[in-house]
Amino acid sequence: MRGRKPKPTKLKILHASREPINEAEPRVDPSIPDAPACLSAEARREWDRVSVELGACGVLTQLDRGILTSYCVAWGRLIRALQETQHGGIMLKGKRAGGEYQNQWEAIVKRASAEVAKYGAELGLTPSSRSRVVVNQQTADPFAEFQRRAAAARRENVG
Repeated sequence: MRGRKPKPTKLKILHASREPINEAEPRVDPSIPDAPACLSAEARREWDRVSVELGACGVLTQLDRGILTSYCVAWGRLIRALQETQHGGIMLKGKRAGGEYQNQWEAIVKRASAEVAKYGAELGLTPSSRSRVVVNQQTADPFAEFQRRAAAARRENVG
């Protein structure tokens, strides 16, 4: 399939997108999946932090465990690589006179940073992806919300 990948229906709704919504899409109840036991301590802390936030927004389901795991593993790897780079430095001294080479952890920092950004965008964790999300707030008066939306629709049709 060519072109950009389709936006998930939940995000279309949260973004107030004008794209058509697949009414036949399977519905999955929002819930926070259990963290895999294999996560490092740092990855587990990130899982606990992010899953609570995403769960509160209602955008996390049991099916998202894989992408959330990938994000948290990349985060744990990034933190470990940053610590190693701080300890050893970005450039290391070679055995030859004046010879220096790049610390191998620096390459891991670069890769893990790219993975964190990629998976984070999938989950709505980057500032740019988050800026496009509009979280539906519960209103005390459903009729007032209906009137507000009707007025907004009229303004769009006029403008």
